[in-house]
Amino acid sequence: MALFMLSSFISAVLLCTFLIGEEVNLDTRHQENLRRIQKMRRALLGKMADVPKGTEITNCGGLFSEYGVKFLPPSKSNEWLIRKPDGAIKWHYDKEHHFWAGWRGPYYVVPPGEENIKDEQGKPVIMDGWGNPFWLHIPCFYFQLKSRGKDGQEQKTDPATDYNRDIEIMDYMTAWTIKVQVNNRTDHDAYLFAQVVFPRIGEVVVAPDPHAEDPKDRPVPHIVSAHNSHLFVIKAFGLTIGVRKVVIRDANTGKVVASKPFCVWPPSKEVLTKTEIDYTG
Repeated sequence: MALFMLSSFISAVLLCTFLIGEEVNLDTRHQENLRRIQKMRRALLGKMADVPKGTEITNCGGLFSEYGVKFLPPSKSNEWLIRKPDGAIKWHYDKEHHFWAGWRGPYYVVPPGEENIKDEQGKPVIMDGWGNPFWLHIPCFYFQLKSRGKDGQEQKTDPATDYNRDIEIMDYMTAWTIKVQVNNRTDHDAYLFAQVVFPRIGEVVVAPDPHAEDPKDRPVPHIVSAHNSHLFVIKAFGLTIGVRKVVIRDANTGKVVASKPFCVWPPSKEVLTKTEIDYTG
């Protein structure tokens, strides 16, 4: 009887040790999964993945800041982070707008041993912390990043364990309105208008376009009184999130009289895309 009880006790201890060890291992993999998710967000958003939302920063980095990528299906999205795709516009300086744009990755460094993993179509795959492929989709106005948990299966309802639960991040990547407060620090009135310079599919563009056919699509100038301020509201359809540059021009000459880089955040009810710039003559 004593021998039986001792045997049962040892078996129970071994079982508990195994279960605790398995739980610790699962939690370690779960934490690794969270780290890889954050690494993916950094590849897309740069510093905006780490600093509090709405913080004014001037150089955030990441794929969206530098290329302004849009409309990438899941089979193409990973490639843009790992290596320069065929036909991608290289990193270059636009002399007219004094702005850099293009592809200068890789934005995501694949862990050792995972460099050559591909899907059934031969496209590069980025693995989550469970060893399953990430789902990354960049359609029209947002990006969708998903890890499908330990079981690798898409879950429509909460499963029995946290480890099998999908982790999904969806952020809007297109801003519709930019607000620019211009402070006139001079002793004279100034007739000004505001624009935003940003990359769109690797090329540098400006919004609003002063040469647009429809006057409604052109920038609206305003007289900013001496030692006063004015809030310019820029309708910038298709402006992707990331580092951009606000440009203030003299409405009479078209000459740039002030400029400032700033980061456009994913739009939300809590965060308005707004920056402030001084005009000093």
